[in-house]
Amino acid sequence: MFLKVNLVFSFNNFRCALAGLDPASKDEEIGDAVFSLASRMNHSCLPNVTCRTLSRTGLMAVYAIRDIAEGEELCPSYIHAALLLRPTSIRQTHLLASHSFQCLCPRCQVSESEAGDDVLVFPCMQQECTGSFRLQRVRPCITTRADRQESTLSIATTCMQCGRFPTDSQVRHAIQLNDLLANTVADIEAAQAQMVSSDSERSGDDLPEVAPNAVMALQPIHPQHHLTYRIAQLRWRVLSGHTSSFEETLITARQEEQA
Repeated sequence: MFLKVNLVFSFNNFRCALAGLDPASKDEEIGDAVFSLASRMNHSCLPNVTCRTLSRTGLMAVYAIRDIAEGEELCPSYIHAALLLRPTSIRQTHLLASHSFQCLCPRCQVSESEAGDDVLVFPCMQQECTGSFRLQRVRPCITTRADRQESTLSIATTCMQCGRFPTDSQVRHAIQLNDLLANTVADIEAAQAQMVSSDSERSGDDLPEVAPNAVMALQPIHPQHHLTYRIAQLRWRVLSGHTSSFEETLITARQEEQA
């Protein structure tokens, strides 16, 4: 009985936090709770509602965050907002690890279709075309042996402007560019998180430094690519000298990814 109750609570609870008077301050966490109606809502990677704790007595409000059609299911997101900007494979992996289900929301299903993933967007590489194409998913390119070459044409959409498919070599280049930039951004984020982590036992002199030039040199792949927002956040911190809310958001998102 205890195990059943524990599982029900673990998979259906909400983290409750009260907003402070100062919008820039961190919300005051007051615990976890299960709600008779809100806890029955399913997850979506394209949520139409968000939930907010209003009081210490257990009052929660559900707010619409986009237009909702008549009869449409109300769905919040179970994951941090930053993870909603990640590719489908990352979101599904996290949800499977944290909530033990394979997400089949409309957004995830569309990303596996010919429409492609809405955050794996790349500029068309055809001459004089300013359009873009998408990938259905990113997987490692196998190029060491000719008999193990993978055709990547099937995982790329046509260009939304010129209507042509990218070549196999262009798709492999896009995947390699994505992987290289993702690793670079992750390394910079990890260094920044280490600098502000309250769990760090290292002295200030020993903490890694993030060179502003390295951040400003990052070049987004496409405005709708999943790394563009993260690059913008890194640049914003460098330019504004901001050291609080962004870093706390960054640490929270990284902790959720590793959970």
